[in-house]
Amino acid sequence: MDLRIGCVGYSYDFWVGPFYPRHTPQADFLRLYSKVFDLVEIDSTFYTIPSPGTIRSWRDSVPESFLFAAKFPRFITHENALRPTQESLDRFFGSIGELRPKVATLVVQLPPFLHHDDGRDRLLAFLDGAPRDYRYAVEFR
Repeated sequence: MDLRIGCVGYSYDFWVGPFYPRHTPQADFLRLYSKVFDLVEIDSTFYTIPSPGTIRSWRDSVPESFLFAAKFPRFITHENALRPTQESLDRFFGSIGELRPKVATLVVQLPPFLHHDDGRDRLLAFLDGAPRDYRYAVEFR
């Protein structure tokens, strides 16, 4: 069994003192976090597609064995209610693909307005069309 332990995010200023040493620059948060945990959920991908520089920074800040879980952007899951355009999927997978060997799972956060009657069918259709070389997790709201 491969058991990983991590948190949703690592970039919290209020962790300075209790978790990160005092006066730790934010640029060092992930590197220090990865000395304690071996996985983190990247919640920021829900709000925006990360730049190539951000992806490189994440990848280069952690040990080889460290893994990421990344949320699908809200414009895929919420604004388009799991019926995204191919262009938006290509943008997301093009970006996150740069992190691919370190991606443990991609998280589909379901919008609260998506009800069981058509939500199940949308989710199944979405996952059926998703690339097979990733693992997926579903977060119900």
